[in-house]
Amino acid sequence: MRPRVVTFFVVAIAVIVLLYAFGGVKRPVASGAASRLTGAASARFTPLSASFPTARRGWVLGTVPCAVRPACVQLRTTRDGGATWTVDALPTALLTLVDQRYHTTIAALNSTGLGVRFANARDGWIYGTIDSFDYYGGITTSRWVVLLWSTHDGGTTWRRLNPPGLASQGPLYDLEVSKSEAYLLGDGPKFTAVLVASPVHRDHWRVVSTPPLPPSTGGSETTGNIVVSGHAGWLVEGGDRGITGSLRLGPGGQWLAWSPPCASVGNSYVVPVASDARHLVVVCEIGGVFAQPSPKAPPGATPGSWWLYSSSDAGTTFHAVRELHGVNGYFSVLASPTPRVMFLQYDRGSGLELVMSRDAGKSAQVVFRGTVTYLHFENASDGIGVVTSRSDTPEMIVTHDGGRSWHVQRFTT
Repeated sequence: MRPRVVTFFVVAIAVIVLLYAFGGVKRPVASGAASRLTGAASARFTPLSASFPTARRGWVLGTVPCAVRPACVQLRTTRDGGATWTVDALPTALLTLVDQRYHTTIAALNSTGLGVRFANARDGWIYGTIDSFDYYGGITTSRWVVLLWSTHDGGTTWRRLNPPGLASQGPLYDLEVSKSEAYLLGDGPKFTAVLVASPVHRDHWRVVSTPPLPPSTGGSETTGNIVVSGHAGWLVEGGDRGITGSLRLGPGGQWLAWSPPCASVGNSYVVPVASDARHLVVVCEIGGVFAQPSPKAPPGATPGSWWLYSSSDAGTTFHAVRELHGVNGYFSVLASPTPRVMFLQYDRGSGLELVMSRDAGKSAQVVFRGTVTYLHFENASDGIGVVTSRSDTPEMIVTHDGGRSWHVQRFTT
């Protein structure tokens, strides 16, 4: 029996050597290299996602050049509204998981879709879906890796989570928080979207019972968004050909079937924006992606035109406000700190612009030029945004006057 054991180990070692030679085994990051994955505090910081639970306390997840990669993930926090920043240490296991070999540029890492959300000064989450590449004998395969970590001490310690009900290879669509619950929307094992939830202050995730959330039919990949305002919430899921699943959080805490905002005029995939538990705004494309005539469209509306709609009854009904005029057919509402103030993005002829309306959408003025991927107001005055400027540089912008003026945030340590 001894010769067989020796032979087995010789063969096993030979296989391992061959796998390493052809890239079939992922080489672990050495412990010394892993300790350098955070990068220097003085390095240029490129924001990916931001979360400010109060006007003064906030976290920003981003990337910096580091010793072992052109781009490594870093989390920075402020306690004084952005005047000064410190680096929050992240677990080596989290940094190593994100730091895949294919992230050879900052742009590649910025495309992973990682996000950070804090419900308050103590409870927060880092989440997303990263694509992992494996190499075997010259053949490249890819798979999704679901990533969810939580903290309940303000970022001092982080814990990796594995919520029930979600597919092991994702993707995750969105994470949002109410005053008491954290909600995570992702792909389930049967290719339908699944909503899971946990109390904000502890990790106790459960599958939420909801009406079916079927995948999108053709077109783009399925996506999903959650909107929360206080104890009220709305959820949409689908693709570029329309919404296939939509829910509203009822007074009793149950997620119920809900007719999405643009269902009667074309069912375009749009995400409503809430200023409070009753007031929502959204932009609808008349006729949807195929620009079909819609008998319930506003008088004079033509297929393919974009109209601003509003609701004052928590999304039960929506009413047309006015038609939006621009070029390249792209419109969206990004934020609405009060029912009369809203921020939209569209192209009026010189590229994407952020426009502000202070009269419930009847008129608007340009306040920033560039692509805005995230916009949030903590109150009527203080807001933040993650943007790509005209120079194609990811940045964070800040306002303290209700959005009339914005400045680029400097991450001074």
